[in-house]
Amino acid sequence: MAATLWCACANSSNALKILTDFFYYAYKFYMELLEEHNLQDFCGKWLEASGDLAGYHIAVTIHEQSRASGSGSGGGRR
Repeated sequence: MAATLWCACANSSNALKILTDFFYYAYKFYMELLEEHNLQDFCGKWLEASGDLAGYHIAVTIHEQSRASGSGSGGGRR
């Protein structure tokens, strides 16, 4: 994840919520694309992108949990 985006989310609960909402929206978008039979040529790239998205979402979730527990280390990818 871009360092500036990560820093913005680390310091702002609003930015973190917007980013989390984006993950859900983007994942839903990719899953709906995968259901389109006339777009199957792009399936591999979309699966790769949704995997990357899931990795970023996990990093943000770990960050949120560490913030809630008070450790503040952030964890996850950068």
